Amino acid sequence: MGFLLKYWTPFLFLISTCSASSMFLQKSFAEEFLFRVRRANGGFEEFSKGNLERECFEELCDYEEAREVFEDDLKTKNFWKSYAEVDHCSSSPCTNEATCVNSRGTYSCSCLPGFEGNTCENDIDECFSFPCINKGTCLNHFGSYSCICQSGFYGDNCEKDVNECLSLPCLNNATCKNVPGGYSCTCFGGFEGRNCENEIDECERLSPCPVGAQCVDGINQFTCLCPKDGCKLDINKPTNHTSKSDASVKEIKGGKKADVTPDPLDKILDMLTDLN
Repeated sequence: MGFLLKYWTPFLFLISTCSASSMFLQKSFAEEFLFRVRRANGGFEEFSKGNLERECFEELCDYEEAREVFEDDLKTKNFWKSYAEVDHCSSSPCTNEATCVNSRGTYSCSCLPGFEGNTCENDIDECFSFPCINKGTCLNHFGSYSCICQSGFYGDNCEKDVNECLSLPCLNNATCKNVPGGYSCTCFGGFEGRNCENEIDECERLSPCPVGAQCVDGINQFTCLCPKDGCKLDINKPTNHTSKSDASVKEIKGGKKADVTPDPLDKILDMLTDLN
């Protein structure tokens, strides 16, 4: 018992003089220690001898950490020259005209548009995002794409509308109206067609003149030429004067000219009846 008192008394004295607060870490410090961010190998690695792979390759290290690994100044200096001072871009690791950025122990590649990957080795399929609009067709190229636009559109993504009216496609004093992807023409009287290029033949279309009269077509008008003894209207012959028109009528009877401009065309029947 005396032996125990001889050697344990100083230790017990030290314990008795220490307060509880000095024997244990405060909660905040304990959490900071236990929940600190771990390195790749985790655990209490700071208590073990330095490991080169863990310290300098799984993550970047500084000179002091490298010194802990080698525990030798010369070896540390030789390693540091190859690790921190080497130009990792000298071997041109980045592909497809990417820019290599050298850094301590590693490098990174800044890719041009259209490429991705650690060394920019992968081509991006830009057509996957459907960049071409207005029903344009997308063609993927190495590092880029192009759009084949529908008629009436242009631009990198077919986003611009062609103003077809600038080329004056409408003829014969017609009015041109630009619409998305195309145009339309409002024809002047007596013309028709996509571009108002066709003159309407009222004589052929309407057959307006009475029996024995000669029909002469004009622009937005026609002329009925009757013989000297006049024209006779065949009331038994069906007529096609059911449609309206703004065309004017010129009729010559007995060598004398009579100008009539009926509107609608149905009034021609009344005029021809009076002449007979």
